[in-house]
Amino acid sequence: MLRDPVHGVRRHPPPAYVANSGAGNLSVIDTRTRRVARQHPAGRHPVGVALTPGGESAYVADEG
Repeated sequence: MLRDPVHGVRRHPPPAYVANSGAGNLSVIDTRTRRVARQHPAGRHPVGVALTPGGESAYVADEG
């Protein structure tokens, strides 16, 4: 288990978010299984992603 200073004890590690410029999407990676959990359209050339402190929203920078 991981300890999160804001939310207490977490049962699973948080997901990873990856901006895929070539594919034009945002991948959400399950860090426990190391597999893509889902993908979201994210513009023509997404280049970065930032999360709100609570992790409820993601903002994607797009060069296209």
